[in-house]
Amino acid sequence: MVKILIPALFLLNLMAVMTCRAGGIYWTNRGAALLQRSLYDGTGLTTVLNNAGTNVRGIALDLLNNRIYYADNGADILYRLNLDGTERSMVFQTGPSSFPADLELDLSAGHLYYCDQSKAQLRRINVDGTAPLNLATDPVHQPSDLSNRPRFRSRIEQIGF
Repeated sequence: MVKILIPALFLLNLMAVMTCRAGGIYWTNRGAALLQRSLYDGTGLTTVLNNAGTNVRGIALDLLNNRIYYADNGADILYRLNLDGTERSMVFQTGPSSFPADLELDLSAGHLYYCDQSKAQLRRINVDGTAPLNLATDPVHQPSDLSNRPRFRSRIEQIGF
């Protein structure tokens, strides 16, 4: 899976996840409070979930279990739902004064990582919402974007976590 930001002015409120195995692009639409998807050529635009939250942000796909994880930083909640938009459930309440931004999954370890911009933290929970752990606090860099690819690992090492 490759995470991209769509570089277009009219898409400033979107955050996208592109994955070949899912057959298209999935994204959060903050301005409209939607989770959406389309094929790579832009056709087949589908709203996966209406009323996704008050400020939907990060998104991560679990293609092994056909799930989407995303953050609503307006409600300070991490959610999980099926790829087709059904069976949404709260995974974790991040707490007051939180700003959950981006998400990454490490399915082999059963972990979900997220950035909390308000608290300048990189945090980890189990995918079932248990065992929350603060991995790093960095008020200078204020973590906001994640990738569990080598670039992400080298960035963590660079800032000493």
